[in-house]
Amino acid sequence: MRFFDHLDGDFETDFAFTRDVGEAFLDAYPRIVRRRMDTPFDAADEARMLEWRGRYAEFNLVYDRGTLFGLKTGGNIDAILMSLPPRATWS
Repeated sequence: MRFFDHLDGDFETDFAFTRDVGEAFLDAYPRIVRRRMDTPFDAADEARMLEWRGRYAEFNLVYDRGTLFGLKTGGNIDAILMSLPPRATWS
Protein backbone atom coordinates (compact mmCIF):
# COMPACT_ATOMS: atom_id res chain seq x y z
CA MET A 1 0.00 0.00 0.00
CA ARG A 2 1.30 3.48 -0.85
CA PHE A 3 0.74 6.73 1.02
CA PHE A 4 1.46 10.28 -0.02
CA ASP A 5 3.79 10.67 2.99
CA HIS A 6 5.93 7.82 1.66
CA LEU A 7 6.39 8.82 -1.98
CA ASP A 8 10.04 8.37 -2.83
CA GLY A 9 10.63 11.08 -5.40
CA ASP A 10 10.39 9.15 -8.68
CA PHE A 11 8.19 11.61 -10.56
CA GLU A 12 6.60 9.20 -13.06
CA THR A 13 5.70 6.62 -10.40
CA ASP A 14 4.47 9.25 -7.94
CA PHE A 15 2.43 11.05 -10.59
CA ALA A 16 0.85 7.77 -11.74
CA PHE A 17 -0.11 7.02 -8.12
CA THR A 18 -1.59 10.51 -7.67
CA ARG A 19 -3.51 10.22 -10.94
CA ASP A 20 -4.86 6.78 -9.94
CA VAL A 21 -6.06 8.16 -6.60
CA GLY A 22 -7.83 11.03 -8.35
CA GLU A 23 -9.45 8.80 -10.93
CA ALA A 24 -10.63 6.36 -8.26
CA PHE A 25 -12.12 9.26 -6.30
CA LEU A 26 -13.89 10.65 -9.37
CA ASP A 27 -15.31 7.20 -10.07
CA ALA A 28 -16.42 6.29 -6.54
CA TYR A 29 -17.50 9.51 -4.82
CA PRO A 30 -20.40 10.54 -7.08
CA ARG A 31 -21.83 7.00 -6.91
CA ILE A 32 -21.63 7.01 -3.11
CA VAL A 33 -23.29 10.42 -2.86
CA ARG A 34 -26.10 9.52 -5.26
CA ARG A 35 -26.76 6.25 -3.43
CA ARG A 36 -26.86 7.88 0.00
CA MET A 37 -28.17 11.43 -0.55
CA ASP A 38 -31.77 10.51 0.33
CA THR A 39 -30.83 8.44 3.40
CA PRO A 40 -32.63 9.74 6.50
CA PHE A 41 -30.38 11.46 9.05
CA ASP A 42 -31.46 11.68 12.71
CA ALA A 43 -30.01 12.95 16.00
CA ALA A 44 -28.23 9.65 16.69
CA ASP A 45 -26.54 9.84 13.27
CA GLU A 46 -25.44 13.40 13.99
CA ALA A 47 -24.03 12.35 17.38
CA ARG A 48 -21.97 9.59 15.70
CA MET A 49 -20.77 12.01 13.02
CA LEU A 50 -19.66 14.55 15.64
CA GLU A 51 -17.76 11.86 17.54
CA TRP A 52 -15.97 10.75 14.35
CA ARG A 53 -15.10 14.39 13.71
CA GLY A 54 -13.59 14.53 17.19
CA ARG A 55 -11.47 11.49 16.42
CA TYR A 56 -10.32 13.13 13.18
CA ALA A 57 -9.38 16.32 15.05
CA GLU A 58 -7.53 14.32 17.71
CA PHE A 59 -5.59 12.39 15.07
CA ASN A 60 -4.61 15.60 13.28
CA LEU A 61 -3.46 17.32 16.45
CA VAL A 62 -1.56 14.33 17.87
CA TYR A 63 -0.25 12.33 14.92
CA ASP A 64 -0.38 14.28 11.64
CA ARG A 65 3.20 15.19 10.70
CA GLY A 66 2.29 18.39 8.86
CA THR A 67 0.08 19.68 11.66
CA LEU A 68 2.68 18.86 14.31
CA PHE A 69 5.44 20.49 12.29
CA GLY A 70 3.40 23.66 11.86
CA LEU A 71 2.49 23.86 15.53
CA LYS A 72 6.04 23.17 16.73
CA THR A 73 7.67 25.70 14.39
CA GLY A 74 5.43 28.68 15.08
CA GLY A 75 3.30 28.38 11.97
CA ASN A 76 0.08 30.31 11.40
CA ILE A 77 -2.24 28.65 13.92
CA ASP A 78 -5.41 29.70 12.06
CA ALA A 79 -4.13 28.21 8.81
CA ILE A 80 -2.97 25.02 10.53
CA LEU A 81 -6.27 24.44 12.33
CA MET A 82 -8.44 25.49 9.37
CA SER A 83 -8.93 21.88 8.25
CA LEU A 84 -10.46 20.83 11.56
CA PRO A 85 -14.21 20.37 11.65
CA PRO A 86 -16.26 23.32 12.95
CA ARG A 87 -18.15 21.04 15.36
CA ALA A 88 -17.00 17.86 17.10
CA THR A 89 -17.55 15.89 20.29
CA TRP A 90 -15.43 13.60 22.41
CA SER A 91 -16.56 10.80 24.70
